[in-house]
Amino acid sequence: MKNDLKDLTFLIPLRIDSEDRLRNIKLVVSYITTHFDTNIYILESGKTQKFFPELLPGVKYVYKFDDNPIFHRTKIINDMLVDCNTKKVSCYDADVLLPINSYIESSNLLDNGYDAIYPYPITGLENGAQKAITLNASIIESFKNSNYDIEKLENNNVKILDTNLGHCFFINKSVYIESGMENENFISWGPEDQERHHRFSVLGNKIGRLENTYVYHLQHARGINSNETHQYFLENENLYNFVKKIDDKNKMLDYVNSLDYYKNRLEELK
Repeated sequence: MKNDLKDLTFLIPLRIDSEDRLRNIKLVVSYITTHFDTNIYILESGKTQKFFPELLPGVKYVYKFDDNPIFHRTKIINDMLVDCNTKKVSCYDADVLLPINSYIESSNLLDNGYDAIYPYPITGLENGAQKAITLNASIIESFKNSNYDIEKLENNNVKILDTNLGHCFFINKSVYIESGMENENFISWGPEDQERHHRFSVLGNKIGRLENTYVYHLQHARGINSNETHQYFLENENLYNFVKKIDDKNKMLDYVNSLDYYKNRLEELK
């Protein structure tokens, strides 16, 4: 019997820039749909459609043409958030898996006083909180044949790393919106995860963490939208340095309410 997460939607922004990424999103969708009765919303943006998902209950897929090599991830997430109608959401990378209990506990905590949950420790366990996994054909086959038992990913290809932010988080949709959503002034790869966490914290949101667990990151090739080489990286860094100096709730509210993208999003939500 599947676990009930029908009041939650996984928002997965997608740019297929490698075979690794395509393989990973297929595994992520299969894993979540095997173990949960929930909602998955995938928005693929790119010059050509590369992901052709199986039509499964609870899975919504949208493709948007975009010939810009730069992936505007924050905008894509906000597009999905505006179009989502569940009480809770998980902003979720295409290359991430969690132990089953982490999904359940994160969702339950949102129902019991928390505004947002990161499903792994801040500085990790003694040896880190990220299990970086390099997949091969035999591992994938074993994972599928086990009915997507995550323990089948425990092998010699796992590297234990520290991790603090990123990967995924769970949040009440209303809090996400009231706190400024994703900051669309971050374009492509950069410290948007750090900016979001700082902004949400200063605004007084109750942010929780799961302890004694891991996040599984499926390794992938790193293109222009996964490293520091793109043209917006310095602007992103400067923006984060500006926002992290705001340490007063009212000043942070003033900042959020001054953002043009946010004003436009609030109009969309009316």
